[in-house]
Amino acid sequence: MSFMIGPRSFLRYFVQFVCYVPKENIKTQKKIEKTIGIDFGCSTSFTTSEGKKISVSVPESGRLKKLQKHQAKKVKGSKNWLRTMKQVKKEYQKITNRKNDLANKIVHEFNQYQTIVIQDEQLKNWHKNGHGKAVQHSVLGRVKSKLLLNPNTVVLGKTVPTTKLCIKCGQWHDEIKVWNRTFKCDCGVEMDRDIHAAQNMVWFYENNVGVERAKVKRLEMKALVDQALAMENQLLSVKDEDSSL
Repeated sequence: MSFMIGPRSFLRYFVQFVCYVPKENIKTQKKIEKTIGIDFGCSTSFTTSEGKKISVSVPESGRLKKLQKHQAKKVKGSKNWLRTMKQVKKEYQKITNRKNDLANKIVHEFNQYQTIVIQDEQLKNWHKNGHGKAVQHSVLGRVKSKLLLNPNTVVLGKTVPTTKLCIKCGQWHDEIKVWNRTFKCDCGVEMDRDIHAAQNMVWFYENNVGVERAKVKRLEMKALVDQALAMENQLLSVKDEDSSL
């Protein structure tokens, strides 16, 4: 219960209900026994290795911009300035609540998988590259922080070539730029850039290459990739021989 003193004084009551459910009546949701890779981005917030794309943006509301302009015309520290400041804070809190709600829903969906693979994205650097507003209006940081709390989340090093490597033939595509939204390789692979990166994350995890933010140099990374691809080809040839018998 709260009180306000003055000509507009009134009482406000807040009621909170707490319900207890017996443990035996709580149904635990089974994990999806799969590994999912999640690629973070600005144009598309999250792209999964299964091809799902999630775009989230919570920009500043029109009311907030109007209040900020109104406050700029007031004398700093005056009653009107302080009153407007209070309203501005309320609008920011609404935006924060929306972001937290969206982040919780997205993380809940990802946490259904047995293993989650993400890359150690340096979101702070994205601000310097002209993506400041896109990152500010997104929930990228919130989702990343919450996923890191999950013990089943695996983090790949930031130098792992999830975007530039073709895991079919092992060719590196250093020529690919940020604006190239389709990944193409001479071996015939052609697919959405973000889906390709997310699927590569799963491949790197399954082959234990660049896991846990490992700082691996280019030559060492290339040797590890070539070794993993050679083992895959060897296993495939063994399976082909067994099936022909």
